[in-house]
Amino acid sequence: MKELGEAIESGVHQLQNDVMDAVQQHIIEATPVSHLETGHSGRARNNWVVTINTAHAGADYNGPFDPSGAVRKEANGVVIANNKRGRPLYIANNLNYIGLLNDGYSAQAPAGFVQSALLIGLRVAKSANILGYARVNLRRNAKESTRFLVHSKSPLV
Repeated sequence: MKELGEAIESGVHQLQNDVMDAVQQHIIEATPVSHLETGHSGRARNNWVVTINTAHAGADYNGPFDPSGAVRKEANGVVIANNKRGRPLYIANNLNYIGLLNDGYSAQAPAGFVQSALLIGLRVAKSANILGYARVNLRRNAKESTRFLVHSKSPLV
């Protein structure tokens, strides 16, 4: 029974990571990118920083910035993958104008893109059936007794 409890706990931790990954992927893609001639292309996208245990407090105004946000998504993905045992995950963007962008200041993105990303994360969480999400498969191994393996299903992103 202990192994089953541990497998479910592991599934919950994986779900937490999958929710954060869905949120960070969507929020970075939805964040508007300024025109290249401004020299700040991708600044807002690249300031979405995922951290463990405490929220990121800084902001990068100098770059260089990746307009696609792919580098930031990859870096955030590494942080998420390193989150073990369900420690709190945070995503923050501390640019002084991120609120204006979310309010619709830029014609390149609709107002409320932050809320939209959070709704994506909520949808991933609501779609999870913890027992189904953490499918527990018993496997016999000649070297060890029964093991429980936890498999994560793909989130809705």
